[in-house]
Amino acid sequence: METDPKYFRIGLFTIGLISLAVMAFILFSKLDVFNKQNLYTIYFSGSVNGLRENEDVKFHGISIGKVKKITISKSHVDKVKVIVDIMQPRLIRTNVVARIEAQGLTGFTFVQLYGGDDSQPVLTSDTSGKNPVIPSSPSNIESLITEAPKIFDNVNGLLKQMKQFFDDKTMNDLKETVANFKKVSATLEPESKKISMIIEDLHNSLQSVSHITKSVDAFINNNQQSVNDFTGQTLPRINTLIEQLQATTQTIHRIAGQVETNPINYLQHTTEPGYQLP
Repeated sequence: METDPKYFRIGLFTIGLISLAVMAFILFSKLDVFNKQNLYTIYFSGSVNGLRENEDVKFHGISIGKVKKITISKSHVDKVKVIVDIMQPRLIRTNVVARIEAQGLTGFTFVQLYGGDDSQPVLTSDTSGKNPVIPSSPSNIESLITEAPKIFDNVNGLLKQMKQFFDDKTMNDLKETVANFKKVSATLEPESKKISMIIEDLHNSLQSVSHITKSVDAFINNNQQSVNDFTGQTLPRINTLIEQLQATTQTIHRIAGQVETNPINYLQHTTEPGYQLP
């Protein structure tokens, strides 16, 4: 049975048409034709050297989008306009900031997004319908390049001050100081043994004092009741006895003074009252 050429051509056409449809679907998928795009605009004031289209956009190190277009801003020629497509727009809050970061030592860069928290609202476009604008900040490399002249000036000033400090006079003084230190070290070296013995004796004395202190503490702890009795009962009696002895001593001193001044009157003195006129 012979095959009809007409049906054969129809089959080839159908297979080719299906193949073209599959290829077109794959191509359009890569071009994000069937995907909903969430476009944002970022204006960078500095250089975006190394940044390419279709490069990653990362949020705290996690890829959440791609760079779609890089152009010079029409309204501000000193700024670079970068349009990015974000797959998870809920992460882009009003406090998110974009920055250009380097990919290791490859020379290429990507867009890194920082900030963002649940307390801030989601970033949306204004009433004009334009893409929402994500603010940017200088990259670490750009900041380093910007601050490099200041750093070099500070280093240069420091070197000048060091040069002024380490002049010939200062170096000679340092040499003399080192020489004197060597002389002192040489002088103290023979006495090092004596110093070590003195330190050892002091250490032994401190240990002895420590032992005596411990012994006194142990004695007080063992005789605490006796010490309490002494301070509570015997000590007040001793204080009373001392007061009585002081009074007696004062009386003796008074009598001795009277005897020494006028012994006859003192011997003839009587405590009985004499005759008194009516």
